[in-house]
Amino acid sequence: MLQLEAAMPVRAYRRPLAELVDHLFRTVRQQDGTPYSYEQAAKEITERGTAISHTTLWRIRTGKTDDLSVSHLAGIADFFGVDLAYFFDEIYAAKIDAELELRVAMQNVGVRKVAMRAMGLSSMGVESLTKIINVIREMEGLPPFESEADTNTQP
Repeated sequence: MLQLEAAMPVRAYRRPLAELVDHLFRTVRQQDGTPYSYEQAAKEITERGTAISHTTLWRIRTGKTDDLSVSHLAGIADFFGVDLAYFFDEIYAAKIDAELELRVAMQNVGVRKVAMRAMGLSSMGVESLTKIINVIREMEGLPPFESEADTNTQP
């Protein structure tokens, strides 16, 4: 299961189940980097002991239904490698979302190369690198990336 200790921003509301399940489908990938299909996810969830159809997964993800059993939620959580709390605790969900986004970013070879080169830099060096990356992001029309974790990082 994914677990994080870092402080994350708190949302004032609980996201709809469809949004949470959609986020998992968009961010948790197969080993080859491709997204899971409804059929693949349903088959694996069922093989793990919770019978669910691909149609039910589609209905949940698209918001057509949110009337399902706790065992279905537990099966979906287990399949995506998150705790059942992901669907009920917004603070926990935000932490897991941040971890999933990092995992997706680290699947990119270029991002991994930058991260590896940054290892061992002083806090001033990391801060300078972050500023350079933000300038490049701006040049490419992307917003600067700043997270709550940026302000809590220790050298």
